[in-house]
Amino acid sequence: MSSNIEDLNKKIKNCRKCRLFETRKNALCGEGNLKAKIMLIAQAPGIKEDQEETMFIGPSGKVLNNLLRSSNIQRDNLYMTNLIKCMHPNYRKPKQDEIDICSNYLGQEIKLIDPDVLVPLDHYATKYLLEKNGLKIPSKKRFLQTLWKIIFNK
Repeated sequence: MSSNIEDLNKKIKNCRKCRLFETRKNALCGEGNLKAKIMLIAQAPGIKEDQEETMFIGPSGKVLNNLLRSSNIQRDNLYMTNLIKCMHPNYRKPKQDEIDICSNYLGQEIKLIDPDVLVPLDHYATKYLLEKNGLKIPSKKRFLQTLWKIIFNK
C-alpha cells in the first residue's frame, strides 16, 4: 500500500494494469481536501475530465456544483475520486476486471483520506462499497427505483 497520497497518485497515473490505459489520455487521481470528512466517489472520468485531469468539470460537474451550492457545501471541503481511474471508451459500462484493479486504488485512497462519510454517486460505486462491506446488493433496477424515491420523495 502507498504510504501517502503522492505515491498513490504516481501509481495511478502510470497504471497499465488493464486495457483502459490504451484509450485514455490521463488516469485521473482523486482531488480535494486531504482531511475531508466527506468523500464523493463517481464511476469514472468523462471526456473533459480525461483531457484536463480535473474532477467534475463536464456536465455532471455542473450538476454537482449546483447541488453543493444549494447545500452550502464548498468543494474545498470534499475529497472527490472515481471507482475507475480512466475514461471508458464510448462511455461503456465498466468491466469487472477494471473494477477489481481500480478498486484497489480506491481502497488505498479511502484509507489515506479516512473520511467519515463515503458518498457513492452511481450504481457501480455503490455496488462496490456494499460488496466490500458485506451488505446486500440491490439489482440495478431496484437501486434506481430506490434512488428515484429518495430524490423525489415518492
